[in-house]
Amino acid sequence: MRWKWIVGIIAAVFVVLLVVVYIIAASYDYNKLKPLVTDAAREYTGRELTLGGDINLTIGFPPTLEVNDIAFQNAPWGSQPADGTAQEITGAGIDSTADQGQHQCQPTHLDRTQIFSGG
Repeated sequence: MRWKWIVGIIAAVFVVLLVVVYIIAASYDYNKLKPLVTDAAREYTGRELTLGGDINLTIGFPPTLEVNDIAFQNAPWGSQPADGTAQEITGAGIDSTADQGQHQCQPTHLDRTQIFSGG
């Protein structure tokens, strides 16, 4: 009889922890990450990444990341000011490689996207 109480308490604590994580993830303002993302893009590419819209995370299976109004600066010799623009990029299935510190999100939806190639 005692083991039923222990299993019940462990299950209840697990459910409470899941609810707390969901509430925190759903209420977090992901727009606070914009400077971190744009600084990382500048550091790795030497060009400016502009995130003009909101960053939203939808909790589900799989979780979905949505970024709006994106522009990536072209090379100085390019004919267009932006190398690529998109009104909306949505990615699902965030793949995190903890041992390498890398996070990848495969784009699943691109809306009003322009990619320029060449000079």
